[in-house]
Amino acid sequence: MHLTRGSVSISVPWRRDRSSEVLVNVLRRYSHAVNADVVMMAVSCQSSESPDLAYVLNFMATYEFHGLELILDEFYSAAASNSRKKEIEVILEQYSRQPDAVHFFLSGFSSSNQFVSMFCLTSLDKLISQRWIGLLPEERFKLRTSLLQMLEQHHANCPVFLRNKLMKLIVDIAGISWPLEYSDFIDHVFQMVQVSPEVGLSFLLITSEELGCPRGNLTMSRKNEIQKLLHIECPRIISTLLELLSVILSHYKTAAVHSRPVSEPALYTGLNWKVARNDWMKVDERSRSLAALALSCLAHVLSWAPISIVSSYEPRKLLDLVFHFAIADTTGPVGEAALGVLVEIVSKNLVPVQSEAFLEAVYRDTYCLLRLIVIDNRNTVGRVGPNYLDKMTEYLKSFLGTHIRRLQKFTSKHCNAPFADFMEFVLIYTVKLSPPEKMFAAFEIWTSYLEFVYADIEQEERTGTQLEDHSFHSGAYCLKTLADKILEHVQFKHNFETLDSLDNLTIDENGYTEWTFFVKECIEMLAKISAVTPQYAVHAITLPLEAALKVYLQLETTVAEENGKRWLMVTADHECQKLHRLLRDLATFLQAAGRFGEFFVGDYFRNRFSCSIGIFTMLCETAAMGARVKFYATDVVLPDLKSDFEEAMAQSLAALRPWCRYLADSVLEHQTVPPDFIQDRLIQAKMPLEDYEKFVSMIFHAAVACITPDAPVKISQSAGQLLCSLTKTVHPLQVMESEVMKSLVERLPAGGFDRATELLVYRSVANSILSTSNKKGMDPQWTLKRDQLQAFVRSLTGDYLSMTGVVDLGPETLQSIGRAVEFITDLVVNVEDDSTSVKGAVFFCIQPHLAVALHLLGPCVAGSPLIAEALLNLILKLFEVMRMSLGVNNAAKIIEAILSAFSASGVMENCFAPNTTPKSAGKVRLMELMLAIFATDSGGSPAISAAFVAPTLDLCLDKIWPLVSMCPELAGPLIEVFARVMLNNWRFFFGTSLGGASGDLLNGREHVFRRIMEAFGWALVQQDLQLFRQTLAALGRLDDKWRLYSKKIFKENMLRSFEKVLMDALIEGHNLLQEEIVDAMHSMAQSDMADFYQYFFPQYIRADAGLNDEQRNKLLTEFMGMMDSSSYKDNLMVFANDVRYYHEANKCLTGSV
Repeated sequence: MHLTRGSVSISVPWRRDRSSEVLVNVLRRYSHAVNADVVMMAVSCQSSESPDLAYVLNFMATYEFHGLELILDEFYSAAASNSRKKEIEVILEQYSRQPDAVHFFLSGFSSSNQFVSMFCLTSLDKLISQRWIGLLPEERFKLRTSLLQMLEQHHANCPVFLRNKLMKLIVDIAGISWPLEYSDFIDHVFQMVQVSPEVGLSFLLITSEELGCPRGNLTMSRKNEIQKLLHIECPRIISTLLELLSVILSHYKTAAVHSRPVSEPALYTGLNWKVARNDWMKVDERSRSLAALALSCLAHVLSWAPISIVSSYEPRKLLDLVFHFAIADTTGPVGEAALGVLVEIVSKNLVPVQSEAFLEAVYRDTYCLLRLIVIDNRNTVGRVGPNYLDKMTEYLKSFLGTHIRRLQKFTSKHCNAPFADFMEFVLIYTVKLSPPEKMFAAFEIWTSYLEFVYADIEQEERTGTQLEDHSFHSGAYCLKTLADKILEHVQFKHNFETLDSLDNLTIDENGYTEWTFFVKECIEMLAKISAVTPQYAVHAITLPLEAALKVYLQLETTVAEENGKRWLMVTADHECQKLHRLLRDLATFLQAAGRFGEFFVGDYFRNRFSCSIGIFTMLCETAAMGARVKFYATDVVLPDLKSDFEEAMAQSLAALRPWCRYLADSVLEHQTVPPDFIQDRLIQAKMPLEDYEKFVSMIFHAAVACITPDAPVKISQSAGQLLCSLTKTVHPLQVMESEVMKSLVERLPAGGFDRATELLVYRSVANSILSTSNKKGMDPQWTLKRDQLQAFVRSLTGDYLSMTGVVDLGPETLQSIGRAVEFITDLVVNVEDDSTSVKGAVFFCIQPHLAVALHLLGPCVAGSPLIAEALLNLILKLFEVMRMSLGVNNAAKIIEAILSAFSASGVMENCFAPNTTPKSAGKVRLMELMLAIFATDSGGSPAISAAFVAPTLDLCLDKIWPLVSMCPELAGPLIEVFARVMLNNWRFFFGTSLGGASGDLLNGREHVFRRIMEAFGWALVQQDLQLFRQTLAALGRLDDKWRLYSKKIFKENMLRSFEKVLMDALIEGHNLLQEEIVDAMHSMAQSDMADFYQYFFPQYIRADAGLNDEQRNKLLTEFMGMMDSSSYKDNLMVFANDVRYYHEANKCLTGSV
């Protein structure tokens, strides 16, 4: 016989005692496993002879790995198409189905091709995880010993990733078999540490990662057993690691680094640590690698080791070792791993018996570490490794967040490293960090500190006594300096290169550019500092703001005008660049000043008035000058200046919005002071009423001046929002009488304005009409206000109100309807937080508009979905905002109109006709809005009253529910409607028996109730987790209020079905919803615990085909009889975990290995 394989040719002798059929079968298997395009076989034989099968099999063993190599090379090549890769995956799957698969994969590990070796190990991993129990004991022993022998033989020359994979297989076997079949597992690990520390430490780390917190493919009892075994070995593990670290350290540390007494002052000079760091530079690469690996392993062990075991070690020895490595290597993995250990120690909140001494040791060493990083000129923050900085930030955040109270107490009494100095090091560390993301992470350190400071302030205010160890006292200087540094950091004047590199064009999913996010984070940190030191924060921002405004306010003199053209007479390139930077900084200062406004209003107004009036004045003057000069409409030489002026103008207007309440508080201050003391109060407040009126006028005219057709949208919208805030909070009565305002309102319908700006102006007019007088005892004159508002609304919606008959829904008509409905909706939303009187006045004015909307709803649902959507949105807002003003009759008319519109013949059918696309046509959105209206329940007044329950449910069940299969997004709103209707109209279904537990179903209602429950059940078996959570919550609300689970019809016909669905979901592994599922199952079981344990639970286990009898009996025994909530829920989680494991384990018993 002659075999040819590529360029390989071999002659095989024939033997007469072998059947050629056997050889053909072997060749067929071989050709199936290998790519037919690569391997070619030619068999030529003599009729009187048969081949030597043993020789052929040897040929197969020799060359089959080569075929696998060719397949894998092709799979990972760039030329392989997706379809070809799928074909190769099918071929590769055949290898695991061979009878001798284990032997084949073990042999393949020694292949010179790493793809083949990794494929073999991965296949063995799958075999171990899925089929281990199906192997015979001798097969398991052979596989385990073979893997150990491979590790011992190849660990020195094996690539790291293959070696780690091999060790993970051994650890996986230990997770199943240790100690019953693999009693010497942990001994093998420690032996490997002795033989080859690098490999042994990796082995130990993998053991910790895989078994320290066992994963979900084991029973809960097995997980607990493994954890107990590891806890027993924990002292040995930690001792081994500390010994190894001590050995590494003992070869290189100098006499200056020997253990020190706690009180040794030389620790704070930093000299000893510098010597240690210099010595570390002489350490060979192997020792560094071992130290990093040992520290990583120690950190992971500490993450799961019981705190009692960790605290049994000598704390100072542990700290000395770890801190030495942390300080010795600030650029490599050793220091990073050491900081990881410190993070775990601090996160465990480890406080030994001598807690103060231990904490002081941690504090002192951390003090030295920080000092080394931020003070030593030879190792500045900029030269520290980026990963090291990340770990350092994490450690400082955990350390301060956990121990700040203890730190302040003992440092204030007997420590020569003051806490103030420590925080100063943290400050220097923070401001030297780059890029910005690292600095933002360090802000969290200060956030933790500020939380304690603010807690102390609140305690002082609450008790009226001053705390001796107030956290602010020790860090006040640092907080103030941090505010200064952040302000420097956001200025182009001081940080041009960094800020200029930030992208300000690309917008992320949250609506921020890289630049705007940077500014926001910095300003938010300043705002947190302002909450503690508002006076200083304003002082800090006032200085640079004044400097920038000094130049900005003088720019008015550099604007020239001729023949209707205006230009800026700043033309030199260096002057333009200088102005560009100044305007960018000015916009930032204005944004920060606006953010600080909340700290000077309300309860803070009187006490902080004197330090805030200055910055408020500057903001008013800036907005007034910018609105008057309009730099954004001026020609400039440098194009960037155009956008800079726009941003500065928009920010000057936006900054005044939170300060509008400041004006309202100032006039309120005058009214609340008795008349006899008004003059004294004026002297204290320093804002006479004439100044108040001047500021109101400045803000008002600045806002109106910027609302023009030629103004950039950013500016016009900022102006509109400012005008709206002014009229909402300050209530200036002169707004409507102003000729400027009247002229603006008259010009709006002419067009050219941004629509959002138009609506803001209309809001402002409505606010000014509805505003009440600032003077006490004055008649609010609601009748007059109502008439004025009605006249204003009619002036804008006259065409819409005339549409009471048959309407031709042409393009112009639809546009008119859309604009009117949008205006009315905005008017409703605007009064959401107002008083009932204001809402009543608004509803009185828009009642005719509502009648027209209901008249137009039917035709628009059928022919104009976009307008129908606007009408339904208006109705939804009416129910949400002014349900009480609507009243019962109006609500009934609305629901009746909606039911009529959507129940009309052909409407629902046309929504999902074969040739339509529901989403593009807007039909789905219409139904979502309709269902949202049905589900509203504002102030305890549901939209669906008893009279409309039946038609509403008929529409939902008969016409909408059948469409859910085509539009799953309707399921959530429908479930909410069903839940709301049942919650608010329980008597529609059930009688009124006392206790609400066992009322009989009313005649004709059982069918409806069953269909709703079927809808709930359907929702629970879908893949949508949000729908699952919503349905569980709806069922829970029904049971809490009406004891749904105790109803006879539910207990007898539905309870077990719901329990089965929830049990299936829990076992399938809905990890995100485990708590909700367990809570729901406990509530259902509580309605009849006897039924749950005696009938449902045994039946569920017996019906599970994935379990055997032994497993069923074990589960029944372990889980029976848990009545209390905590035990029931814990055991249910254990039950689900064990069933999952048994299902996976039993799969390996089917089929061959």
